[in-house]
Amino acid sequence: MSSIDDNIVVSPRHYASSDDGDIEYLVFMRLEDGEFAVHVDKNYIRRFTLDTMPVQLKQSLAMVHAFNWKEILTGRRYIPMSFKSFFPEGAKEIGWMTGPGEYALVLNVKVLDELSGSSPKTAY
Repeated sequence: MSSIDDNIVVSPRHYASSDDGDIEYLVFMRLEDGEFAVHVDKNYIRRFTLDTMPVQLKQSLAMVHAFNWKEILTGRRYIPMSFKSFFPEGAKEIGWMTGPGEYALVLNVKVLDELSGSSPKTAY
């Protein structure tokens, strides 16, 4: 069971900025019937399978799955796009699972722009 309505698009939100101007966003992604629905803009969801997923996104997914989320999330409430104190500290840099098949990924603004097919932005 999903923690949010399937019809809701969760917009990316600013997550961090480094001293060198690198901007990162928190992006919601959900696994739905073998496809990953990536919420890349206010009203825009991109869908990928593991075969069609861009390399950067696939690398983020692989790093997130390096943690044992089944154990971490057992008996916990799933809230999309939120980081909990019981999550592994290393997840803050790459992303985390917020429930079965639900992810919050930390993506560079350039990757997010490529996924949304838009020209470079400074803020979403």
